[in-house]
Formats: sequence, structure tokens, C-alpha cells
Amino acid sequence: MYNKIKNILLITATLFIATGCVSVQEPIPFKPMTNTNATVGVMYVEPVSAETQYTGSIGLLDYAIIAGVNSSLDEYLKTLTFEDYPLLASLVADKLKEKGFNARLIDTPVPLELAKKIDAPKENVNKSDFKPLIKNEPMEYLVLIQKSAIGTTRSYYGPVPTSEPLALTVLNVQMVELATGNVLWYRNIRKVATIETPWDEPDNYPNMTNSIYTNFNQAMQEVLAELDQLTQ
Repeated sequence: MYNKIKNILLITATLFIATGCVSVQEPIPFKPMTNTNATVGVMYVEPVSAETQYTGSIGLLDYAIIAGVNSSLDEYLKTLTFEDYPLLASLVADKLKEKGFNARLIDTPVPLELAKKIDAPKENVNKSDFKPLIKNEPMEYLVLIQKSAIGTTRSYYGPVPTSEPLALTVLNVQMVELATGNVLWYRNIRKVATIETPWDEPDNYPNMTNSIYTNFNQAMQEVLAELDQLTQ
């Protein structure tokens, strides 16, 4: 019981440090479409590499020291692959079809440089220009999926760690009516999870690796579970 409480407090503290006072867009539950016969395009953004995120009170010199100490771990994280990430877009399209939507998978990832120009919605509207993404693809609605962070997070005070590493996944999903910019669905899923000790074991960090993959898969399941509840 003590370890369980300790883990919960650790996750809560790390989330507080990581998010700070930044305003986070509230989730927007799936809203009915005005044109139920319209095409819903489903796209996903190119995956980012897994990495370690450092939070807390860290100066530039501290960051350089931390990065040096963690260089082997960072190099290993970059080798991780997430084959299920492109599959998520396909599963979302299939779920929408099951619910009666005219969904169409666009199986070409959106380049990261284009995705960086897409904002989070404000007051249920996204005023970003989606034309470079959809090009000549015929669609009235767009579901855009983005794995914006993956790997681990750890808090520091200066160069000294104040927590153990946690598995981290940040997954964004939004559905936009392209003609109006109205956002019909928005989720920002940020999941952290404790890593079974020892996390720094040799031979490719098996405990850490397993936690990262498990955490990511759970984030994907949250997206699909929400679609399971839809009625058209």
C-alpha cells in the first residue's frame, strides 16, 4: 500500500511540475456533424522520436550536465519504434465507419513542419490553415492524430534528479469542420506511468521499454474507447 501511495504522489507531483500554470485546452466531446453524408478524412502526423523530457528548476548549465549524464539513455530511446501509431489512424477510420460515418483514411503522414503550424482549438474553433495538409483530397471534415511526445519524463532541481523517470505519452486528436474551423472533437491525452525498478538495467532497459510501450498503447485505447460510445 505504501508503494502504491508513493507512486500516485510521484505521478501527481510530476504532472504538476510538467504542466505548471500553462492553460490547457479542455477536451471537446464528439459533436454531431451538420452533414452526415460528408467525407471525414483521417490523417496522422509523422511520429516524433522517443526522448527524455526534463522538468523542474533547471538552468542552461544544469541542462547540459543532465543531457550528458543521460546521453546513453537518450540514444537508446531514439531507437524505439511504434508500429501501432500509424495503425491508430486506420483503427479510428474503421471505428467511424462502424458508426455510420463516411470515413476515409489518408495513409500518408503529415510532415512535422506542417503539423507545427496547426494550433490547438480556442473556444471550440481552430483557425489554422489546413489546406497544406489536405491538398486535393476531397473531404469536408478532418480528424488529425498527433503523437506529440513519447518516452520518459523526470524532474530535477538543478542537475540533481528529484524523481525517478516516468513513462510519458502525449497524444492529440482533433476533428475539424474544414469550411468553418469548428472543432467537433478534441482530446489531449497526457499519460505518465511509473516504471518497474530497476529502470536503468542493462541490455536495453527492458523495464523502461515495456512501460513506455504499455503507456502508449493505453493512450491509444482511450481514443478508441471514446469512439466506441458514439451514436450517429
